[in-house]
Amino acid sequence: MKVAVIGAGSAGTAIAGVLASKNHEVVIYNRSIEKIENIIKDGFIRVTGVYDLKGYVTATRDLGTAVRKDTELIMIATTSNAHDELACKLVPFLHDGQVIILNPGGTFGTINFASKLVDSGHVKDVIIGETESLIYAVRQRKSGLVDIAGEKKNLGISVLPSFHKDRVKKMLDNLADGFYPADFVVTSLRNPSAITHPPIMLANAEKIKKGERFLFYGDGATKEVCQQIEYADAERMAIAEKLGVSLDPLLDFIHIVYPACSGNTIYQCSHSNPAWEHIYAPLALDVRMLTEDVPYGLVPMSEAAKYLGVDTPVIDSLIDGTCGLLGVDYRKNGRHIKSWAGQDLSSSIEQIKTIGKISDLNNLKS
Repeated sequence: MKVAVIGAGSAGTAIAGVLASKNHEVVIYNRSIEKIENIIKDGFIRVTGVYDLKGYVTATRDLGTAVRKDTELIMIATTSNAHDELACKLVPFLHDGQVIILNPGGTFGTINFASKLVDSGHVKDVIIGETESLIYAVRQRKSGLVDIAGEKKNLGISVLPSFHKDRVKKMLDNLADGFYPADFVVTSLRNPSAITHPPIMLANAEKIKKGERFLFYGDGATKEVCQQIEYADAERMAIAEKLGVSLDPLLDFIHIVYPACSGNTIYQCSHSNPAWEHIYAPLALDVRMLTEDVPYGLVPMSEAAKYLGVDTPVIDSLIDGTCGLLGVDYRKNGRHIKSWAGQDLSSSIEQIKTIGKISDLNNLKS
């Protein structure tokens, strides 16, 4: 399989390394040189942790070199704030039949990315999808070297048009075990990052500002913080219920994707998950746990709640707290759903589920 991986951070480097180790032809793209300089020099990616492998890849800063006519799978592993710009830049290089997967998409990421492609003049018959969460718990040690602490199991994947789901699942089975086809509403709302990361970050903001070194989950997820996470989780599930889908509570989700985790509460799981036990808090506040999870996870979630008449006081407080802490209006600068949601969010989603090709979104917007 010929694969392009877009983004050479922790997730992208891990994905590229694992796929290349299985003899797939992989090109990894990154806009800046720092993340790929060692890969260019050495010609391979080293993966340690639960894996111990080496994958030979090509690294480039040229998007056209990464995404070619014969590229079958395009794995996008950038932060969500790059998705809109990337959709526009990809348009000239896309061809019929190519599969684009967002890793992950954030809230309504697949619809947003497809909508941006259409707005940019895209007419090719591509398939767009997303994983509901990052595939691996992974940290980048340096360019070309990543450490995977854990591989998530039983992750949902969604695609548009939906009838391509089996083909896409077969492709992604090269990366991890147990992917299952899911509704894009499920993959949008089942990602736990938006409701877990911001509460821990906000509660420990002073320690992070001071540069204190502490375990993100083991020390940062106190009982009080975990209770706030549970409240946000209940609001998230209420949104899903209004949209006609059933979500696993966060506690069940943790046990599903991390089978080795023990504990009967979110607090207990935060302190007993082997994949989290060595994850330290970031040394700054302007990291993706706030700058991505809030504007591209919580903000569209809050907007959807307003469409549906669901009260989300905890989610809204997390958004407002982050805006105040970082001095950024994420409600203004985050992901918005009104461009495709129309007057009736539920009706628009049902129509999107039936499209035969991405360009059919034009009919919904007209």
